[in-house]
Amino acid sequence: MGGPEPDDADAQQAGAGQADGQRNHGVARHTGHFGTGHGSIASARQMADTFMRALSERRSAQGLDLLPGAAQDILLVVSELVTNSIRHTAGPCLLSLRADDDTVRISVHDSSRALPEFFAPDPTRIGRHGWEIINQLCSRVRITPDPDGKLIEVWLPISP
Repeated sequence: MGGPEPDDADAQQAGAGQADGQRNHGVARHTGHFGTGHGSIASARQMADTFMRALSERRSAQGLDLLPGAAQDILLVVSELVTNSIRHTAGPCLLSLRADDDTVRISVHDSSRALPEFFAPDPTRIGRHGWEIINQLCSRVRITPDPDGKLIEVWLPISP
């Protein structure tokens, strides 16, 4: 499986369900590989939680706040993206979180070239609301097929 993008190529890649944190030029970044088991979803959320706690501490030390609810929104979006990858591909997936001054970019690369299905909002439908949630919370969404599968990138605002 190919990496999500060239500027993440220098990030150390860890084993299944494991993550590495890095900071280059003041940019916080975590990357991890996750398998196809349901425990991977919890592991991905844990990685995102660790990332957001470190980011919050770093920003606090700089006198900067996070947008209220940003950490919870990021955990929810990570959970939705990794769940979709586990449910709809043969696995594994590569999750990357990267923060700049105003946003957190979440990237998930998986082994399927199939694009996600989008459904019209329907409050009576049980399940299949993930893309609705992602599109409501994220300021930008990009899906890029590649020879090894697809890369889904989303950006969430973090600055008030």
